[in-house]
Parts: sequence; C-alpha cells; structure tokens
Amino acid sequence: MVVFQTAKLRRGVPDVPRDQANCREPPDYHDFTTSSVFRAPDQLPTRSALVTPNWRGCERQGRVMAPALITRGGVGWRLTDLFPERHGFTVMVGSGRSLSRGRVLLRGNDPTAYPRIFPEYFSESEDLQALARSVRRMRDMMRGPSIRDLIEVELTPGPIANDQAAIEEDIRARAATFFHPSGTCRMGSDPTAVVDPRLRVIGLEGLRVADASIMPAALNACTRAPAIMIGEKAAAMIAEDA
Repeated sequence: MVVFQTAKLRRGVPDVPRDQANCREPPDYHDFTTSSVFRAPDQLPTRSALVTPNWRGCERQGRVMAPALITRGGVGWRLTDLFPERHGFTVMVGSGRSLSRGRVLLRGNDPTAYPRIFPEYFSESEDLQALARSVRRMRDMMRGPSIRDLIEVELTPGPIANDQAAIEEDIRARAATFFHPSGTCRMGSDPTAVVDPRLRVIGLEGLRVADASIMPAALNACTRAPAIMIGEKAAAMIAEDA
C-alpha cells in the first residue's frame, strides 16, 4: 500500500495522465497519498506496451485508488479505526491474475474443523517481479507534474529507493490480501474438476457449490458481483432440475 498525505484536500484535482491446489488469492500492496479519486489515462501503458521487459506481467495487476488513508484492520477493529484523521489518499496495486497457486486441505473428517489454507503467495517469482514493476510505475506517476504538487509526503512505503530490489523487499514485508480467494472447487468437464458445469460436486449426489470457489480462472476484479451471479445462476439451475 502506498499512502500519501497532503496539507489539505483540494477541489478540482485534474485527471492524471478438485483441484484443491487451484486456490487463487491475490496479494495486494498499498501506497498512501491524497485528494479525490482521479484517472491517469495518459500515463498508463497500452496493452501492447505491457509485453515489454519493463512491463511484463503488469497486465495481470489490478489498481485501485481511494480518497482516504486506509490502514490495515484486525479483530476488534472498528471501521473508523481504518481511516486516520488526516487528508490523503491510498493507491493499491494487486496481483489480480497471479501465476502462484495455493492449496486448501481438510484437517480430517470433522466438518466443523477449520480447513488448512496455504495461499502460497509469490511461489511463482514472476508474480513478485510483476507486482514490483507495477508499484514502481505507480510511484513514478505520483511524482509526475500533474499530481506531485498536491502531495505533502508519501507515508508508505516512505523514503525507500524505487528500484526493483527495494520494492520487492518491501512487498515481501508488507503485502497483504485483497480478500478475493477463488478457484478451490473449480468448475469444468475434465478429470480434475471439482464441480460440473451445473455446479454439482462430481461423485456426490445432492450437493452443489455456488460461490467464487467454482471459478475456473482468477478475475482481475472484485469477486462480489460475479459471486452473486453464480448464486443466482445456481438457484435457476436447481429450480430447473427440481
């Protein structure tokens, strides 16, 4: 997460250029700053530019900007605890379509026991390298003439170099999750699929799965709306089969 602080919010901010081993949980990184949400159409790379060595893998990254300083929460935290009383904005970069794959395993035959979850973040080194490249580009954009005068200070990661090694080290120390896990009950027609195209668990009668876990591939987007769609589609198929 990269966080930036400004002296005060300003108006008129300009636009700135069965396969349980299929768990996909995108890590994200925050950078803190200010003001209102803005777009950067002139400075984001074109899709063709993303295949160059300096941008390889960045097409799989998601970027979110929020007009608030957002901190990490935990058990017992209130929503107001997540927003410090100072002006600023947060930029989040995350591996929306990471190459790394985690695992979700059962602890035993007790259905009330919590599963064993192994996210395996950055088990594919290209994920870390691509995320670092995106963070470096995003920090460069925040230092551009269209926005830098509105920024008082970069709160996190702070005064560290913007080279690949330094950013990778900071990501390893501070990266967290987007809370968008998916893929652990992958839908498909192949022998390793967990549910069939009608969301029925293969090999069992009377059991379906209808959530983000059935997604065959990771989304470079929030999983909320797709999960709602999956639930509605499942309800329609259950009614059809009744």
